[in-house]
Amino acid sequence: MYAALPGPPVTIAATHDGGVSWAQTSIDGAQIAGGPLFSFHTADQGTATFFSKGETQLHVYSTTDGGATWAGPVIGTVPSTITGGGIEGPDGGVLWLRNGKADDRPFDNTLLLSMDGGITWKERSLPFGDAAPKDDLKWPEAMWSDGSGRIVMAISLGDGEQVYDSRDDGRTWQLVKSVPRSGGVHLLSATEWVLMAYDGSEVWSTVDGGTSWRRVVGSSRIYLQYSSFASRDHGWAIHECPRDGRSPVPGPDRFCDGTGLSQVFLTTIDGGRTWTQLGE
Repeated sequence: MYAALPGPPVTIAATHDGGVSWAQTSIDGAQIAGGPLFSFHTADQGTATFFSKGETQLHVYSTTDGGATWAGPVIGTVPSTITGGGIEGPDGGVLWLRNGKADDRPFDNTLLLSMDGGITWKERSLPFGDAAPKDDLKWPEAMWSDGSGRIVMAISLGDGEQVYDSRDDGRTWQLVKSVPRSGGVHLLSATEWVLMAYDGSEVWSTVDGGTSWRRVVGSSRIYLQYSSFASRDHGWAIHECPRDGRSPVPGPDRFCDGTGLSQVFLTTIDGGRTWTQLGE
């Protein structure tokens, strides 16, 4: 886990033992106005990308020793060819930019990718075809890259997610799986992926890059605001309690009914079959 504390100077903290111990490094934050976006290819090798005060330049720091030391900054530029969207993707070793969509125009599928924290950018295209019509609005939900040409990406069209695989640095895409509306897509590695239904009813996972899938049926009704998985079995979720007695997920709510809570923090160790409350 990596975290940043505002400055100046900015402090970047890293832990590799679940928070038992932390390494902290300070960097000069005089020109920094926002960020960072963390982007890691491995637990030890990655970047921390900050926005400058003018918000057009990027200050990119890199580490190869798990956050013990940071080199930089190297200056990158926010591409001006994309409109209607900011830099996204602080997970999985890749940052991306994509266009928005005007109501009276077809969607522009242009996708810009950076594997080095925003120093350089590659122009690619979002996948489109029968499952994802070219003119329809779509956006990445998650992306993973090893930095040498392999990219896994999940995109959303609003009513469900699709997972695609590329072996040529995003030039071409192959559809791996389509799923209904999800509450989180987690690309843990090149081959281990977890996709969770928004109401906790199902969790789909693979450890072989989509060749085979495990489907786990959830026993608890939950409404996901956020979810995170460290493996296909061990995960966390923030469950949103109904407001004014209304919820997008009908039925009894054993975590919220009669408690007056607004959110509940949950964990699972059996792949989403059962959930245990950790806090509120």
